[in-house]
Amino acid sequence: MNAVKARLNRTWRAWHGALARIIAPFPATTLLDPRHLYQRHLIRHLDALAPRLTGLVLDLGCGPQPYRRWLTRARRVIGVDLPTPKGGMGAPKVDLYADAHALPFRPGSIDGVLALHLLEHVQDPQRVVDEAARALRVGGHLLVAVPQSYPIHAIPHDYWRFTDSGLSLLLVRAGCTVLELRRAGGIGALLGLTLGVYLWYHLCEAHPRYG
Repeated sequence: MNAVKARLNRTWRAWHGALARIIAPFPATTLLDPRHLYQRHLIRHLDALAPRLTGLVLDLGCGPQPYRRWLTRARRVIGVDLPTPKGGMGAPKVDLYADAHALPFRPGSIDGVLALHLLEHVQDPQRVVDEAARALRVGGHLLVAVPQSYPIHAIPHDYWRFTDSGLSLLLVRAGCTVLELRRAGGIGALLGLTLGVYLWYHLCEAHPRYG
């Protein structure tokens, strides 16, 4: 029985890894992505807000850089991330390996910062926002997306959830002026996301807590 169970787990993980490599670069373009409904709302906001990021832009926590295509007005994009284990989902295609808690850039040397789905995965989100604000020039823009209601994922590096007020507080403490807050999705997107992520992470990965 244990041998059969181990073989099934290996089969599920191999299938999941292959599918993850296929869909990772294509956010919200496939129903196979468990985040599909939420991503549709996010991309609508990116269409409106990403053009504000011009000049030299940092993509913090860039992963495979799926949002780079929205940075059409950037003169140059630097994807920043940490190395991930070999074979990890969405292994980064980075330009610079660096810790977002201590960015290797001079104060005021960056025109724009993109930080999508990053702050919930860092140990000290205030320090990361402080670093982004320090690197930004006066008048530069920081575009952030964070979850308020999202299933636990990327274990063991899933630390935080944010309300509008909580995110605003981080930004104001860093010396930023909050120009706009937008919400991505409603109850339908939340229910679809919860079900999709449950199936993806717990069934496709044969999560240990379910045997």
